[in-house]
Amino acid sequence: MQRDPRACLWDVREAALTIQGFVAGLDATAYAATPPLLLACVQALLQELGEF
Repeated sequence: MQRDPRACLWDVREAALTIQGFVAGLDATAYAATPPLLLACVQALLQELGEF
C-alpha cells in the first residue's frame, strides 16, 4: 500500500526543520568542527531526504 503523499511531505518538512535546527548559526568551518555524532545525524537526515 502506498503512503499518502501528504505524509511524505510532512516527513520531508520535519527532517529539513531538524537539520536547520542542528546547523543554525554555523558556518562551514564551525560545521566541520562539530562533534561526529552531530555530523552523523545531519548526514542521516539528508540521506533520508534523498529517499523521497
